[in-house]
Amino acid sequence: MDNTCEVELKNFIEKYLNRNSNLQIIDIGSKDAGQTYRKAFNSPNWTYTGLDIVDGENVDIIAKDGYDFGINKTFDVLVSSNTMEHVEDLKLWSTHLATLLKDDAYVFLTAPSDFPMEHRHPKDCWRIWPDGIKWIMSKVMNLNIIEVYYKDRSCFGIGQYKIKKSMEV
Repeated sequence: MDNTCEVELKNFIEKYLNRNSNLQIIDIGSKDAGQTYRKAFNSPNWTYTGLDIVDGENVDIIAKDGYDFGINKTFDVLVSSNTMEHVEDLKLWSTHLATLLKDDAYVFLTAPSDFPMEHRHPKDCWRIWPDGIKWIMSKVMNLNIIEVYYKDRSCFGIGQYKIKKSMEV
């Protein structure tokens, strides 16, 4: 996680999350690669869970694989930073992310848009731009888009899951 992602996450937390609410937070791709989001979610009413495909610092749950997270629980907040670019099948992965969301859950996604070099963990498949993250969030995950923007070589997407939206004709 770079400094821009950290600042944007703090902005997301302050703008959309209530520290007095009991929130279950899941971080997809949480393994510590220099920094983690765990400290940003340090609140007495919040429970943070880190999920990754490999064991390591800041990992509470090891997924069965990149598309089967192996958990039957839903969350109030889902964050994933600089993980999307390592996923081969973004549509399948995003579909599985949506199964982890409670009604009204917030989602905060980040991905590099024009990172200048390959960075394998273990693969490096994509660069994501605002139109791409908007499509994934709205069409695949069925989120109401709140914000999608580009800043300092990264794309940011914030959305909210509404079960009622998927029931509308």
